[in-house]
Amino acid sequence: MTRLSFPLLVCTALVFGVVAAGCGGGGGGTVSAATFCSELTSFTTKYQSLSSSLAPPSKTALESAAADLQKYADSAPSAVKAASQTEADAFAQWAKNGDDTAMHSSAVSTADQKVGDWRQANCSA
Repeated sequence: MTRLSFPLLVCTALVFGVVAAGCGGGGGGTVSAATFCSELTSFTTKYQSLSSSLAPPSKTALESAAADLQKYADSAPSAVKAASQTEADAFAQWAKNGDDTAMHSSAVSTADQKVGDWRQANCSA
């Protein structure tokens, strides 16, 4: 299993290594933009240890992160819902089989960029 660097971990707060402190505008999904930005912050804080440890993450840690990331994708604003689901699916695959190859795909890279662009436009840094 290759160890994935934290900036590739699927949500914009993780992609750019920036924790959102507050948000505004740009909603349209299951939750408001402010709530979604808050979820990005919570996910980042909770799972930062996945990359800060020298050891690869445990299966339990990956499964927990994958479940939370699916919740994040389910509540994503419509503008980034498909991209968020792409990220969640890749992470779930990593959690399931211990191989992070899917996390390095062009689809995930494109999804990361889309979510990152949305975050920069809608969440205060």
